[in-house]
Amino acid sequence: MNPEMPKKAEKPDVKKTAKKDPYSLMNKGEYEVMFSVEDGYWWYSALHHMILRLVRRETSGRNPADIKLLDCGCGTGGMLAVLKPRFPWTTGFDLSDDAVKFCHKRGFKDVKKMSVSEIKYPKGRFDVAYSLDVLCNLQLKDFSKALGGIRAILKPDGVFIFNLPAFNSMQSEHDRAVGIFRRFRRNGLRKELEAAGFEVEKINYRVSCLFPLIWVIRIMKKGKSAGAKEAHSDLKPLSVPVNGFLTWLFKLENVIVNYIPAPYGLSVFGVARKKE
Repeated sequence: MNPEMPKKAEKPDVKKTAKKDPYSLMNKGEYEVMFSVEDGYWWYSALHHMILRLVRRETSGRNPADIKLLDCGCGTGGMLAVLKPRFPWTTGFDLSDDAVKFCHKRGFKDVKKMSVSEIKYPKGRFDVAYSLDVLCNLQLKDFSKALGGIRAILKPDGVFIFNLPAFNSMQSEHDRAVGIFRRFRRNGLRKELEAAGFEVEKINYRVSCLFPLIWVIRIMKKGKSAGAKEAHSDLKPLSVPVNGFLTWLFKLENVIVNYIPAPYGLSVFGVARKKE
């Protein structure tokens, strides 16, 4: 079956992922893991490469010192560390006390504690807002609210850049460890963005070339990890050659998927513009 033409819109496995709180946080220990690997691990290096390319493209021809960027759910601050030296008016927020502390440790003292479903910045302040694997931590009722909040803080014609986990069949122990409540497909996400008042300019899958292999591995591991009391993410140490190869591979893929749509991938990313 073509993954872009499902018979029914894919729904999150509520029994496995539902949380009592409207916003799921990562396991406490995962913030330290994230902080320790974020500056060099292939997943983050490729993601940061993609977002920097998109931000530069969307702000081309403008003075970077005049552009205001907001990281909606900045985690331990890895993306801020990439953008802030290039765009001084970059700031962010996160709901986790641990995440905020790590951002402050990096020197980003302006990072605030805040929920992506309750954004408290003035309307129309930012040129670009981006959110990386955060809106997936919201339950369904709060997702559209978060999109509305992001739209509100953007200037007229402002841009929202996003990256989210794709395909519910890829749910795993990793999702439980990092608080992922739902995964997305391209067509369904496009409709939700349009309903929130965005015009979708680009939406595509990424981290595609290893998708079949990772899908098989996760299917095999599901039964073994289901009964574990504490879940752990997929962030495991890699040798320098392996990490370097994967970084190169997915940076190359970042360039390709901007021009050639991928039929599937671990993530769905894109650019949406505020529509008046």
